[in-house]
Amino acid sequence: MKTFNAMKKLALGLAVGGLFAWQAGATIVYNTPSGLVPNQGGAFAGPWILGLDFTVNTGGSVDAIGAYTASGTFSGTVPVAIYNVDSGLQVAGTEVNFSGTMGTLIGQTRYVNIAPVYLAPGTYSVVAANYGVAGANDNWNAGVANIPPSGTSLVTFNTVGGALTDGSFRYDYGSGLAFPLSTVGSGAADPRWSAGSFDFAVPEASGFALAGVALLGLVYVGRVYSQKFKIA
Repeated sequence: MKTFNAMKKLALGLAVGGLFAWQAGATIVYNTPSGLVPNQGGAFAGPWILGLDFTVNTGGSVDAIGAYTASGTFSGTVPVAIYNVDSGLQVAGTEVNFSGTMGTLIGQTRYVNIAPVYLAPGTYSVVAANYGVAGANDNWNAGVANIPPSGTSLVTFNTVGGALTDGSFRYDYGSGLAFPLSTVGSGAADPRWSAGSFDFAVPEASGFALAGVALLGLVYVGRVYSQKFKIA
């Protein structure tokens, strides 16, 4: 019995280790520099629902969601989630409702950890709502007042080693989450605006190997257990 318990603990340890290695090296995708001053207001006041499209070339996981904040504090609630562009449906487990000073501030974006969510290859959009309402939660827009010059953006996109490709951008009017259907024409600066963000981790080869060993170990333990206790 002691030998069996030791084997079981070893297999479980390998499984946990494999999952940890699988998750290692998450990278922030949409980066906003410190001091990024919002410029969208006045005639362009919201509330706006703002989406940034991206394509997943190599499947990986998201374990943090972010929202831009010019002042460091959210007014009311700013909900953020990732949507599947083809279906227009929200990816389960990715919604975060930001308020106050919740999350960790990196640049001008606050991030909150979530349970890892796997994104298979496909096209998605990170969508954030309730921006630019009555001067609260103002956002930065590359297309407003031609600042910076047309075709440039102060928000940067990280491909995570080619696992992701930057896409177009979409918008709608509203304070609650919904999949925005309006899109901006081609030739505009990209990323177009500061809004939602997330981090992304691609499985590492070592993680796959360790996870494979863990699975084999669990199968072996299951067989031993079934034979020992004559389970069909």
